[in-house]
Amino acid sequence: MQINYFCPRWGSEDMPWDDFLSAVKQAGYDGVEIGIPEDENAKAELLEKIEGYKLKFIAQHWETNDRDFNTHKKSFRYHLERLIKTKPFQVNSHTGKDYFTAAQNGELLRIAEEISAKSDVCITHETHRGRFSFASHLTTPYFTEFPKLQITLDVSHWICVAESLLFDQQEAIESCLPHTKHIHARMGHTQGPQVDDPRLEKWQQTAERHFEIWDSIVEYNRASGTKEISFTTEFGPIPYMPTVPAGKSASGFQFELNVYILKQLIKRYKCST
Repeated sequence: MQINYFCPRWGSEDMPWDDFLSAVKQAGYDGVEIGIPEDENAKAELLEKIEGYKLKFIAQHWETNDRDFNTHKKSFRYHLERLIKTKPFQVNSHTGKDYFTAAQNGELLRIAEEISAKSDVCITHETHRGRFSFASHLTTPYFTEFPKLQITLDVSHWICVAESLLFDQQEAIESCLPHTKHIHARMGHTQGPQVDDPRLEKWQQTAERHFEIWDSIVEYNRASGTKEISFTTEFGPIPYMPTVPAGKSASGFQFELNVYILKQLIKRYKCST
């Protein structure tokens, strides 16, 4: 089974693209997870640069935030369709709203399912605060209605929302296994979406719990004969980053943490490009 590792553009927006892509390549990533500009010239230039570095890319959708559902639905379709046209490795979508009804969020999932089927590009829906998937116990029922639903599992959000490491919600974690082929590898804690430094002793139990959950997804996919899964090491910038060590820049420290997680994942799963 192939495991692809992606680096987020999030937090490095001020870095020139060539500098960023060069650092990503040198660190050992397979690709980047990025937003795609709507301007055609900027988009073409960006995609050409990514191809030049022989990197893959995951296209992110987060732009749809309209409160009115009909407006939201039109925007959602528009953004997914424009991202699909770039022929990404996959699309990772922030889908729906926590205040929409299950039926409304279901309409959005059906739109994504339709677009994915027509294009043969996988659209995954990130488990994220503020979206339809903000909590484990409210996400898993969608698997029954949408048996082909694929999520980007960012379990840090569920841990933060539940104020627990989800040992009491193991059945929800297990229900995700057939629906997860992409993981956002950030470590959250019971009071926030990101620990300050996963290497510190005080976060040992938290780190072990995240790895335990990620292990279960990797093992399930290997046993199921899945050909390809992926991780994005997604430690984010301030304010996700609660502290910056003295003498370090926020962007530099963020990249350092992501590369640390990358190396841990490659060593743990011994399966990279």
